[in-house]
Amino acid sequence: MILTMMGLFTASHSIAQEPIANSLLWKISGKGLKNNSYIVLTTPSLCGESSSLMSKMKNVVHEIKAYYTETGINNPNTASETEKLLRINDSKSTLNKILSSKTYKRVREKSSKLQVDEKTLNNYKPIYAYNVLSKAVYPECNHANYTESLFRAYAEQYSIPVKELLSIKDAVSIINDYSNDYWSNEIEYVLNNEQEIKLMLASKTEFYYEEDIEGINSLYKTSKFLNSRYEYPDIEKKRTDLIVKGIIEAITKESCVITFDISCVMNQSTSVFRQLESLGYKITPVN
Repeated sequence: MILTMMGLFTASHSIAQEPIANSLLWKISGKGLKNNSYIVLTTPSLCGESSSLMSKMKNVVHEIKAYYTETGINNPNTASETEKLLRINDSKSTLNKILSSKTYKRVREKSSKLQVDEKTLNNYKPIYAYNVLSKAVYPECNHANYTESLFRAYAEQYSIPVKELLSIKDAVSIINDYSNDYWSNEIEYVLNNEQEIKLMLASKTEFYYEEDIEGINSLYKTSKFLNSRYEYPDIEKKRTDLIVKGIIEAITKESCVITFDISCVMNQSTSVFRQLESLGYKITPVN
């Protein structure tokens, strides 16, 4: 159950930079690479696929020798490891200890309607409650990562190896870097701004289907739901460094397609694209 709740936060929020080109598919080349590799930008809260992205993928899929996801958190084959690492091991950090009594009561009542009991809420790190509440805001399209799951299914069908840029331990270590106060504030924000968040997510979904990166960028500039986490640049730098390290190892080894959340390129100081370019790689949109 916890696996289905993990996509929203690992997909993350950011402080937006100037828009990049309107494409979800990007080619990585240069710096002595013998074969092209590709990046596909993903986002949570989708109802289905981007037809224009899938059309472009048909032209490059024959080059692909491996598929890399951002992390292993959404991998159904390692769900038990994810659940173990996300369990609370500090009684002072349970949800009923970090939230005010008023907020905790609201979370309990809303979670109960979603068939998530109080014991489960307090067995896992606060990100679990946060994702339960966030996904409930937009139930029409609340898949953790539709694009990633689609690519994973295709790779498995055609015996293409599926790998991860970040291990589950790496991903959870980043989650653990955020304080209990951070989670308390984020949970309160979701509870108090459901309609605003729902409208924003609906807009983001439509922009994504149309590969309108400029439109998505405009949402990251204005939505606290999307940009609050990147107020912690040291933590986000850690995440970007790990992703870039994983990308370089992957593309040096083989021609591959890599998926990660679009928030990874929405922030100037922690943009994966900017860091790759600074290292001498060429990142170009596929239109």
